[in-house]
Amino acid sequence: MSRAVVLVGMSIGIVVIILLCSLLYMEHRNYEILRSSYGNLISSFWQLSESQMEMARCELFMNNCSGLLSQYNTLKKQYNDLLSRYNVLKGEYESLRRGSNVTSTFDVTSAFESIDSFSGDCYFTLEYVDAYFPIVIPPDHKGEVTVRINAKSLSTSDPVPVTVKVEMMSPLNRTPECSAKFYSIWRSYQTIGEWDNKLYVDQSITLASGYYYIHIRPYKWPVVANVQIITVILPAG
Repeated sequence: MSRAVVLVGMSIGIVVIILLCSLLYMEHRNYEILRSSYGNLISSFWQLSESQMEMARCELFMNNCSGLLSQYNTLKKQYNDLLSRYNVLKGEYESLRRGSNVTSTFDVTSAFESIDSFSGDCYFTLEYVDAYFPIVIPPDHKGEVTVRINAKSLSTSDPVPVTVKVEMMSPLNRTPECSAKFYSIWRSYQTIGEWDNKLYVDQSITLASGYYYIHIRPYKWPVVANVQIITVILPAG
């Protein structure tokens, strides 16, 4: 009887030990699973942080590229402006070098364009600049000469007001030249006449023999629209 009790107790003890070992094994396995999951979670977190850092670097790079592109566009515009001014100065230099019986072209951004057809065609595209048109009426010319000035907007064809002065050429410089001067540079020649503030389409003035400059400037600065001013000289009668 006692021996049977001992055997039963041992059996129960062995079963309990086996159960405890199984529980310990399962807890250890769960621990390993949790530790692996935690490691994966930490790894994913660092990968996410690195991805965010890479995205921040990419965004910073794109912002730098945008800034560089803006600087490039600004420098390109400045270069084009300088090139345009260079072409203006080059055209004026060539005009002065070749004399008056040639076509002179000045190309600047806005527009004050003039043509003189008496002693050679002169074309101007000017901004904040006065235009000077030489007119030589020989002493043996019979009768007077009419200077016809046509000022109108090329975009709307509306009349554009301009101020005109007729100036005597210097006796020391009687070679006509088409030229353009900044409005702060006024010639000190004798003023023959001047229209009061406004000159519209198809106005004219009559001159006798002599050496003149027709001095034209817009009534208001700047000239918003493109302006074409045509000076045509026709023998009277």
